[in-house]
Order: sequence, then structure tokens, then C-alpha cells
Amino acid sequence: MQTKRSVNIMANTNVIYVRIDTTLKENAENILNQLGITPSSAIQMLYSQIVLQKGMPFELRLPTNKQEKPLGLGNLTRD
Repeated sequence: MQTKRSVNIMANTNVIYVRIDTTLKENAENILNQLGITPSSAIQMLYSQIVLQKGMPFELRLPTNKQEKPLGLGNLTRD
């Protein structure tokens, strides 16, 4: 006699609630749908890459403005 074992794959998961611009959400989900990826899978991929790379999987930086002077130490201290 063969016994069926049920496995609860959701036992070790959490729910994340976020607020996101409606248009951005729709556009992103349209692309994900074409790729055959659910939004949940895309977020899991992002989190996995953050862990693997120990940071964001893309470069984050402030936009450069050539007319703006770089901050010196004097700009960072109080008078």
C-alpha cells in the first residue's frame, strides 16, 4: 500500500505588503506575464539576488549635476 505525503510549501513564507504606483504595477506585471513570471516570483528573485550579491543587484547612485559643487568636509559640519 502506497501512502501519500502532503508537503506544506507555504509553511516557511511571509507576506509583504507594498504600495506602488498603479501604472508602474500594471506595466511591470504586463512584462512579467509575457515572461511567464508571477509578481511573487519576481520579488523572490530580487530578494535572492540581494542576498547573493550582499546589496542591490543594480547600481544605485545619485544623479550627477555638473554645475553642483561636490560636498567638502566643511559642508558636512555644523557651525
